[in-house]
Formats: sequence, structure tokens, C-alpha cells
Amino acid sequence: EVMLLRGALTMSTRDRLVSLLLDLAVPWFGKLVVKKPPSQEQMATLCHASRESINRVFSKLLAEGSITRGGIGPQRRLIVLSPALERPRDSK
Repeated sequence: EVMLLRGALTMSTRDRLVSLLLDLAVPWFGKLVVKKPPSQEQMATLCHASRESINRVFSKLLAEGSITRGGIGPQRRLIVLSPALERPRDSK
């Protein structure tokens, strides 16, 4: 399924990625998580960005604590979103 982000053409790559992660997130044990996140290549396609730029933004989000990776076993790709992570104003 193709997801279109409202205002995507005027949003930064960071804002598009944050919007995508928030759209994919579900509540889980009191946290917002993306249980099976798409690959960086898939995120790039969905965000209309290069995989390299998604990689840079993803690394910055990890470094600033806006997202963390977690999980054990089959849940290894779990991404936990910080409660402080907010949806950009130009998106849904």
C-alpha cells in the first residue's frame, strides 16, 4: 500500500520520516512502538527520499533519543518512539 503524506513536498526529510513512524506506531505496554518497521529502503520510498538521507535522519533520531531500537528474538526490529516525539505541523 502506498502512503501519501499530506504536505510531503514542503516537509523536510526528518518531518516526513517522523510522520511515517508515528503513522506506523501502535500502543504497546504503555509506549508507542513500530513492531515491524519497514526497511530503510522502504522508508525512503514512502518518504520520497533517498535511502542515504533516511539513514542520516534515522541515525540523528537515535542519537537524540527520539527513537530507540529494542526487542529480543523475533521482536529485534522493534522501534520505540519517545513520548516527546511530535507530529510535524504540515502532516496529517
